[in-house]
Amino acid sequence: MCIDLKLSVIVPVHNGTKYINCFKAALDKQTIKSDSFEVIFIDNLSTDESFDSLSKKYSEYKNVKVIKYHQKPSSYAARNEGVKLARSETLAFIDIDCIPEADWLSNIVQSFGDFTESKLISGQVFLFYKNKVPNVFELFDQHYFLNQDAYAIEKSGATANLTVSKSLFQGVGGFRDVESGGDRDFCKRVVVENNSCFEFNNTIVVRHPARCTIDEIMKKIKRVSTGKVNLAQDKPLFFKLKTLGKNLLGLIAQRKQFVEIKNVLTTADYNYPLKIKFIYFSLFFGFYARFVMVKGLLKGLSTGKV
Repeated sequence: MCIDLKLSVIVPVHNGTKYINCFKAALDKQTIKSDSFEVIFIDNLSTDESFDSLSKKYSEYKNVKVIKYHQKPSSYAARNEGVKLARSETLAFIDIDCIPEADWLSNIVQSFGDFTESKLISGQVFLFYKNKVPNVFELFDQHYFLNQDAYAIEKSGATANLTVSKSLFQGVGGFRDVESGGDRDFCKRVVVENNSCFEFNNTIVVRHPARCTIDEIMKKIKRVSTGKVNLAQDKPLFFKLKTLGKNLLGLIAQRKQFVEIKNVLTTADYNYPLKIKFIYFSLFFGFYARFVMVKGLLKGLSTGKV
């Protein structure tokens, strides 16, 4: 561990070429000195020029490492690999498609204070749209994903903006190698099982582009649902059957969808055609998410893998 190094920033990358310039510009604007933090990029099986682009752009940066992790397609496994090279006791996780505010790192340092051994901090993530008014997919993303305020109620946070001490990270075994949901599982093990302090700090801010196409939303839903199935592998049979029953019921009774539909319908910010589209896609995506869950759970139970 390097005593003078305040933070190690861990950034998994998969086909992130189009985000690199914005991310780099935001990091270059950080208000703390560049020699007080390091950045570790981990390329995770990119099929574009991400690795070469990062290596070229950061070739003269002494505080930046660009490595490859190609053993498996998992951002969580990639993050674990990055942590192995981290020289600081404080780990700050962020994604390549995020844009951190200029005071992001300085606010993390200030928030951590002297409690690095037993503290987990979640920061704010604000979604932004391509245009002033969102399309239906951006609106869906806004209502169903990356809600740090809601996650914080459960003492959890997304790895788009999450900070933890290295000793605490290693103490719980890091992230599990799942497709999605590894951050929520990690936070639960840190806070509940390890009895560590959790803090949600909305001055630690990053911005994230809302998903704006049906393809992006479908991929996200499939990834999240598959991750939940993966996490169910270690659970008792009763839990698996309960989860299966809950999702079978959810194919028809989509409670969360109706709550979000009500929220959109009662706001004056969106026009009528957009609201109608939101109703349709909320119900469609809700059904699809539960279908993926049910299919995965049934397959796992029949093969003994879940």
